[in-house]
Amino acid sequence: MAASPDPARTKSLGKFSSALSQFLSTLHQVFPDCEKTTEFYLKFDAGKLNDSIQQDVIQKWHGHMQPYYIMCMGDCEEDWDMIMALDSPLLHGMNFYGKWKKSGLDASSKDHLKQYIRVLNKHAGIYCGSPLTQLTRHIPKGMMDAIMSCARQNVDMVRDGGGGIESMNLEEISSSIVESITEDDLDAFQQAMPQIIKDLANVTEGLEGTDADAALQALGPLTNILGGM
Repeated sequence: MAASPDPARTKSLGKFSSALSQFLSTLHQVFPDCEKTTEFYLKFDAGKLNDSIQQDVIQKWHGHMQPYYIMCMGDCEEDWDMIMALDSPLLHGMNFYGKWKKSGLDASSKDHLKQYIRVLNKHAGIYCGSPLTQLTRHIPKGMMDAIMSCARQNVDMVRDGGGGIESMNLEEISSSIVESITEDDLDAFQQAMPQIIKDLANVTEGLEGTDADAALQALGPLTNILGGM
């Protein structure tokens, strides 16, 4: 008897496909004269992709972007320049770097594109079993938004040579996060804690060197919250 589909993976596959379609639609609107952008926008219309094609697309995205998931948390301009300079096998020939650096995109438009990429990374990671994104599945949205805001700041600080975790006031960061979330989120967080602790134990598996350090820096507020509950 075939195993039942994992509801979380099925949901992430659909959300990834929808986000990819929206991402390409946005690029198509900004660059209507780019033939490659139009080609991919039409090719990856979520409403026209069967399950097999969607699975192939999300696996290719994950295979290409997984080494940069931590980097994408931050807002370091040099990091994003490097990410955009990568030639994605999924969107080969689209010239992301030229669009990113030479098209006159303003800061707001760039932030919008970054957020799309973070959403795509999140759902690809959940679908393909990335430990970091598996962890985020069980954290309430309000709390996750607050944690990720701190995570991006922490990763940027590490990338910019701002010191290690010992230089951070984790108690102050954790208090700030707790103050910004609702009681319902805290209740949901406590109920999910056994699974969160299990996932947290695996979050740096497969990461080495500066990427593992950056992951721990980013998750510092969460581990401190866990320790105080």
